[in-house]
Amino acid sequence: MRYTITFFSYWHCGTGLSGGFGIDQIVIRNRDGLPFIPGKTLKGLLRDAAENLKEIHIQDNVQWEEFITTVFGTREGAAQPGFRSSCCFFSDGIPGDDLQRVLREEPFLVPHLYRTLASTSITDKGLAKKATLRVKEAVIPLTLHAEIKGFPDDGGEKEKIIKCMQWVKRLGVCRNRGMGRCQFVPVAEGGEEI
Repeated sequence: MRYTITFFSYWHCGTGLSGGFGIDQIVIRNRDGLPFIPGKTLKGLLRDAAENLKEIHIQDNVQWEEFITTVFGTREGAAQPGFRSSCCFFSDGIPGDDLQRVLREEPFLVPHLYRTLASTSITDKGLAKKATLRVKEAVIPLTLHAEIKGFPDDGGEKEKIIKCMQWVKRLGVCRNRGMGRCQFVPVAEGGEEI
């Protein structure tokens, strides 16, 4: 099952590392220097959405629980009794082929995908608090492409995963400050959105 993630604002999916002097948080990049979202992160976001939807759909609780176990696996480790691994593999969210081709042909454009954003904590008097300046790298709004491999479609799973995708509205850090606003959209076999 293929889908897109379209960002409508700057976004940051980070490495947890600093960029040295001047940048506190850097964006995760692939070997070509392009931003991406790890499949593990996407799986976690969609699983969290499924668990929230399970709580809302109390009458279908058993169906949602089976969906979560099938698509995402159980939370216990492999050595735990009752562990069940997922039947699905979640690929990384990456820029589309067209954008990747342009950036390979014109590599000087790659740095323009990124912005440096600064923020600081302010006192009641409107002054910056000492040692609170934070600088993070962010990615401009763009569309990423991802896939769920091995996705079942025999018991309403497709409808449920689409609901999960609709549930996710923000991704990455500073979501409560306007960053990471996004939309997940499933894509049909012919390439058009569902």
